[in-house]
Amino acid sequence: MKIAVMQPYLFPYLGYFQLMHGVDQFILLDDVPYSRTGWSNRNRLLGKNGAFRFTFAVQKSPRGTKISEIQLDNKSSSIRRFMKSIDLTYAHAPQYSNVKNVILEAISCNSDRFSDFTAHSIQVISSYLGLETQIQRASASQYPAVSGAEEKILSICAREKATEYLNSSNGKRLYTRSRFHDAGVDLNFLTHIPKPYHQWGLEFQSHLSIIDVLMHNDRDALTPLLSSYDIKGANR
Repeated sequence: MKIAVMQPYLFPYLGYFQLMHGVDQFILLDDVPYSRTGWSNRNRLLGKNGAFRFTFAVQKSPRGTKISEIQLDNKSSSIRRFMKSIDLTYAHAPQYSNVKNVILEAISCNSDRFSDFTAHSIQVISSYLGLETQIQRASASQYPAVSGAEEKILSICAREKATEYLNSSNGKRLYTRSRFHDAGVDLNFLTHIPKPYHQWGLEFQSHLSIIDVLMHNDRDALTPLLSSYDIKGANR
């Protein structure tokens, strides 16, 4: 069983879905504290005048509040602003008609809970990409409470009987090969390899929201983009 564990993000970049592509089970880590300085509720789109950021506001909450307890703030207003940006930015994109319907489905979750909203949108996008990876939420699995990022992941691997843990290459400093080896789990890291595609005739920009990828590429073109990554074992 190959697993990956990531916090839920709103319309994350392609590399997030590449992790999903590389495993059997993808766990949304929503039972840890929410970070207000991260990218969970925001990302970037690319218009003809350059990249810009979109954000879904969340309600104020005490430090340490779990992601699963975070509430969207005035969701309907955020959705209106977001869809206006989508229409103004991508109305002339080749896949606009199809992908706009996908986005509307992705934001159709009735819940104001941030983790519900993001989990739903991630599931919709993964289905559109043709991914069959099992997606589940940590908050629904009641994993044991442990301290430390590495201990958290090891406990999840043990519960899910994982034989391989795949993480983004950005997480190399968090994990130690020997700890996973002792637990009977192979530790591997995925590196996203940006594959340029047409973006309004501008210089290519990678690491944008998955929305940009979908708007400019049909389903046949998405397959090689989704597979454009490298996996290597841990070296420490």
